[in-house]
Amino acid sequence: MPFKLNLKINVPEDDGCNSMASVVPAAKLSPQSGAKRMMFGAPQSEDMENRWEIENIIIEGDGTIYPKQTDQVTVHYEGFLLDGTRFDGSEIDKPFTFRVGLGRVIAGWDEGVLKMALGQKCILKVRSDAAYGDRNIANGVVPPNSDLKFVIHLIKINDMSAPGEN
Repeated sequence: MPFKLNLKINVPEDDGCNSMASVVPAAKLSPQSGAKRMMFGAPQSEDMENRWEIENIIIEGDGTIYPKQTDQVTVHYEGFLLDGTRFDGSEIDKPFTFRVGLGRVIAGWDEGVLKMALGQKCILKVRSDAAYGDRNIANGVVPPNSDLKFVIHLIKINDMSAPGEN
């Protein structure tokens, strides 16, 4: 049975980093919140010319340590179709590790994760041309030309872990 993403989840603040915090659509974020809508690291207009965007910031992260191309990063993630159907994800005890910026993951991840701070958790929206394009993935679970959303938590860059992570 498919899992549906609900972007109106509220979780108590003392839950740590293992579950979604309150998610606010980026269009409703105020400058006072400290959260920013980002695309290629710059404040973004509504034009979807670029291939990915950090749509919502759930946890800010440290704000000072960012991965560089070829760094080994470790993330927890969940992948969703735009209708909220979950199609992939890491397990709590088995995060996903890869070298960023080398084409070992979809382009939206390679580009977007480079703009995430250590410890940051966000919703990354990826256009189909920076995801799987016109390919049919997993026997149609991800249809061709699907824009996708990923909840990504950057927990480690090389040997440096986010606070609260091993």
